[in-house]
Amino acid sequence: EEYVDYESQNEEYETFVPRTEMMDVEYEYQAVDRKPFIAKLLTLGLVQDERYTKTCNKQVPVTKYDTVTRSRSVQRPVKKTRKAVRSKTVHDKKTRTKSVAETVQVRRTVEDFIPEARQQITAEIRASFKHS
Repeated sequence: EEYVDYESQNEEYETFVPRTEMMDVEYEYQAVDRKPFIAKLLTLGLVQDERYTKTCNKQVPVTKYDTVTRSRSVQRPVKKTRKAVRSKTVHDKKTRTKSVAETVQVRRTVEDFIPEARQQITAEIRASFKHS
């Protein structure tokens, strides 16, 4: 007899593991060197604010994903066979006959009615002779 059993098997699979690294990023921005208002006023506007581009380095966290192979235990169905002994009960069938009265329609041909019709006709003719 076949049956399904579950066996434990190891299965390997790949997954992504995140890791965070610090990365140096260089960026530029516009800076303004503001001069004192009094200096601007006394020089009649010859002294102006200075604009310049400044470059900076900054460390930024970056998430990278590594592919890692892992294994896990999995229950898998496996078909197996085994010997099975069962007792079987056999019952004898008994039949009963029962009489049932039913009306059944039977189709008969015209030839079946000819002798009966002759008898009725002859009986009517004889009856009419007796009365007259």
